[in-house]
Amino acid sequence: DGYSYKDFVACNPKEFDGKGGAVAYIRWVEKMEAVQDISGYVDNQKVKYSTGSLIGRVLTWWNSKGGTRGREATVGMTWEDFKALMKEEYCPINEMQSPSLGYPWYQKDRKSAILKAGVLTDEAVRNGSLKRSGEIRGDSEESSKE
Repeated sequence: DGYSYKDFVACNPKEFDGKGGAVAYIRWVEKMEAVQDISGYVDNQKVKYSTGSLIGRVLTWWNSKGGTRGREATVGMTWEDFKALMKEEYCPINEMQSPSLGYPWYQKDRKSAILKAGVLTDEAVRNGSLKRSGEIRGDSEESSKE
């Protein structure tokens, strides 16, 4: 069941070399999943065939995983587990929170930062280290002396 590796290669899968950070990784995963969906691959073929598009240091890294985890563990790995392992290795968390990726956790962090900025601004106004809009700190004291 499923398709052959020759069918997979005919779909022109994108190679992944680990360069380009989170954006490159996400694009590679999207391309792999598109190829998998179009071709109707079964679970045990997804990782096996997709790792054929790893090159350079990523291929070396993947081969070392086979050594540390055992060949059976990597061959029998689910696509979701494989993506998680790759994401951990090739997607710095700060890049995964980038607004260019449009992820929900970025929006959540952004809203949290805006709320915190508002609270800190209010606190600074209350303790006098920041004046309300339109007032320049120090000018109001000098003009009241005149």
